[in-house]
Amino acid sequence: MAGNAAFKRVKLHVKPFIHGLLKSQRIVVSLNGDVVYQERLSTGRGVENPIVIDLPTEPALDKYTLEFNFPDATSPKDVGYNEDKRKLGFYFQRIVFE
Repeated sequence: MAGNAAFKRVKLHVKPFIHGLLKSQRIVVSLNGDVVYQERLSTGRGVENPIVIDLPTEPALDKYTLEFNFPDATSPKDVGYNEDKRKLGFYFQRIVFE
């Protein structure tokens, strides 16, 4: 960013992997080690309704650590979708820092 302007928020455009009996998934977002957002989603959070995380405004912070946890992640094979054994949680369409 130009000058000393800092980012104020991050917007997450995500979509959960859901199929069959798996109707929703939980997403937990931590910022610098603290949980700042958690929700169970059954549909995507797109441009009109993103997940919005406010960022700290302390002048000493010049770096952020975002961590994502998907407690309900499962494989497409486990839900009868296909033979893919990878654990899937969420698809990140876009991450925007403002």
